[in-house]
Amino acid sequence: MYAMQSRLVCHCIGCDQTIESAVQQLVQRWGFEFAFHADVGEFQDAGDLSKTGCVVVGSGHEGELMSALESVASPLTVVVLTKHPDTRMTVSAIRRGASEVLEWPTESSHLPAALEQACAGSLQKQQRMAEAAAAQKRLAQLTDGERDVLQLMLNGKVNKNIASRLGIALRTVEARRKRVFTKLGTRSLGEIAAVMQTSGLLVASTLVSLN
Repeated sequence: MYAMQSRLVCHCIGCDQTIESAVQQLVQRWGFEFAFHADVGEFQDAGDLSKTGCVVVGSGHEGELMSALESVASPLTVVVLTKHPDTRMTVSAIRRGASEVLEWPTESSHLPAALEQACAGSLQKQQRMAEAAAAQKRLAQLTDGERDVLQLMLNGKVNKNIASRLGIALRTVEARRKRVFTKLGTRSLGEIAAVMQTSGLLVASTLVSLN
């Protein structure tokens, strides 16, 4: 099913025995790890939140679970199962990053599809996190002076304006600008913006302060 099945794990939290059994049989047939936890606290104590995979959670636990995952930047994704669908809960869960909210019991094809989507999303999430960490590492190489120049470059300032704004020589700006491109491994402002966006410091065309 996936190229690296051994990396994937599926957790169940606060689910009844019927749900637990259905999920366990399904994911173990795929070759995934499986673990059951009575509540979110037990999951945090026993689970490796850095692994890729998904968490199937009974309604009522999803808020605490997603807070726990967010606090450690976990790549795990969430599928919420509920016997009593509630629009408000569904919208809230999806906004916080849940992959799917399913009414239980559900049609036989819905659970496998939801778990496949959640696991695929987890692998993509882990890839994005790795790319962000790499971009942040490259940005961390910049000196304070280089960061000041970069900030103004991304705000559309040319070298003369940057020199005037920072009160430094034009040659100093040019040297710092060259080092910025070298350290970030980029050749254009567009490529720098892409690194910034990947790192999380450039969101929706808004530049977050580098200092």
